[in-house]
Amino acid sequence: MKTMKRITALLLLLCMVLPLPTLAAPASAQPVDELQAAQQLAAVLRQGGTEITVRVSAAFDYKLCLEYSRMLYPDYYGMAWSWNPHAQTAVLRAEMAEPEKHNQAWNEAKRVAASMQGRGLSETELLRAFHDYLIENCTYDFDTYRNMSIAGPEPFSAYGALLGGKGVCDSYSAAFAMLCAAADIPCIYVGSDELNHSWNAVFSGGRVYFIDVTYDDADNPAIGIRYDHFMKTREEFLASHSGWKPGTCDRLTSVIWPENYGAARILYRLGLFKGSDKGFELSRQPRRDEAAVMLTRFLGLEEEALAAQGTALPFDDVSTFYRPYIALLYERGLTTGTSAEGRTYTPGSAVTAQQYMTFMLRGLGYSDADGDFVWSAALEKAVELGILSANEMAYVKGHAFDRGMMAYLSVKTLSARTASGKPLYEELADKGVFSRALAAEVL
Repeated sequence: MKTMKRITALLLLLCMVLPLPTLAAPASAQPVDELQAAQQLAAVLRQGGTEITVRVSAAFDYKLCLEYSRMLYPDYYGMAWSWNPHAQTAVLRAEMAEPEKHNQAWNEAKRVAASMQGRGLSETELLRAFHDYLIENCTYDFDTYRNMSIAGPEPFSAYGALLGGKGVCDSYSAAFAMLCAAADIPCIYVGSDELNHSWNAVFSGGRVYFIDVTYDDADNPAIGIRYDHFMKTREEFLASHSGWKPGTCDRLTSVIWPENYGAARILYRLGLFKGSDKGFELSRQPRRDEAAVMLTRFLGLEEEALAAQGTALPFDDVSTFYRPYIALLYERGLTTGTSAEGRTYTPGSAVTAQQYMTFMLRGLGYSDADGDFVWSAALEKAVELGILSANEMAYVKGHAFDRGMMAYLSVKTLSARTASGKPLYEELADKGVFSRALAAEVL
């Protein structure tokens, strides 16, 4: 049975000599836990860096941080760290076993993913294509399985499965995650000490699925490719991987793929919600300037707004990025400022659910200025129009209005009919904002 994985070496290089290394990034202002530190380290690794400086407590679990880091950025590496007990800061540095081969694997993953994306596959079809590609091009490395004590890093890295032609489960899992990253599909590596095995979790179609490429590789041409462990729910996967303790995986997925992540992902794939350098930031309150961008996109006017960069704007507090969006909406009477005398738009002020639904109704062609609805009862109007059910309105009102809820209302609006009677997503597809095929897939 192909269940062998190697536990990555944890390089605990405790150093209490001041000062800390000068190449580390500035420390975070607030103490972070192991998952937050891992998220920061994974983000730096994606950008080609290797280390971060974070503020941590004396009880910080570096082994757990490494586990989270590898789930978020899978490949074969260890972690070196030094701790300043006076400032309570730590420098965390990822140490790749074979940096050059890691880079070669990443380039190969991008090449393979681009080739498959060019076939016009749906996301599920693309995941299946990655699954099949690894099985067809990688052989399970039984020599490494039998000789763990003398095995090198290659059979455990993405390079082994993508370019070396053989590897153990870690190699399959790291390579699959790398292919997904190249195709912009949310995916993590999942390792189990209990089973001495690893696989992947993906977020697709609004939920979490598990994929075990290693178990589906029969290494027997007569059997071919199996799909016994492809796109399985958590319950299905637990049944086939008896003994796995999913606590660490559950915590990670609940943080990186929270409530309404599915809605944000739909908008992202349609080009309507692009997040920030910190990701989707779904737990943060949306701002007035962000709502203006969403309304511009829902009107199918983003290209027009960006083409008219020089449009005059009677507000002095709008940043360069948001100016064209707000200028276009102001010109068309779809947004106003907060003070004519002070020339302010107050772009950073928080948006409420009623205010955001007002923007969505305007995107559908209804006008509060013409008396179609009252902005303070925009959610009630959405129920009247069939955009929301009464229970869905209660859900929105019963939760804090954050960017996740903004994404939720946006997706509900996309499927609603405009004042002219046509579904909004069809009108946007007709305007070339996205393709009908993509809209059909994600909605």
